[in-house]
Amino acid sequence: MKLSKMLKINLLRVPQEGKTFAFELDSDYFSIIIDQEEILGGDVRAIVEIKPVSHHFIARLSVSGEVDVECDRCLADLTLKVENNSELVVKFGTQEQIETQPDEDIVYVDEDGIFDVSWLLFELIELSLPMVRRHQEGGCNPTMEMLLRAYLCANSADEE
Repeated sequence: MKLSKMLKINLLRVPQEGKTFAFELDSDYFSIIIDQEEILGGDVRAIVEIKPVSHHFIARLSVSGEVDVECDRCLADLTLKVENNSELVVKFGTQEQIETQPDEDIVYVDEDGIFDVSWLLFELIELSLPMVRRHQEGGCNPTMEMLLRAYLCANSADEE
């Protein structure tokens, strides 16, 4: 997957009635995203709706599917369902606005009109994950469960 081109939308080519873009985000996508190690893989469908409004655009982003993460308790792979959506204003901006993105509800793009949604979609997925990620009771790796119990018992004996 060539992420650099696939998840970029040319706003200058969006018709006045708007346009909907669909993306399938698989394990290749999560391996290419820089500065993230939380999501190991997955299969997520992303929908981006772009609607021109006056001198800006409204972007509605939605994601749904499953991602693989590490269980916080046993460190084994854990598959979690994700679903989230967001609405943003997209405007043409100065180089300083593009670099600093001063307002979190407004995304600024260069006059070339290229709107890169790759990181925005990743953030939307990540924000849908629970703070604590672990298997249902009894679903953790049995070997790790034994080690945890032994450590917790030894640790509580040391405190006494």
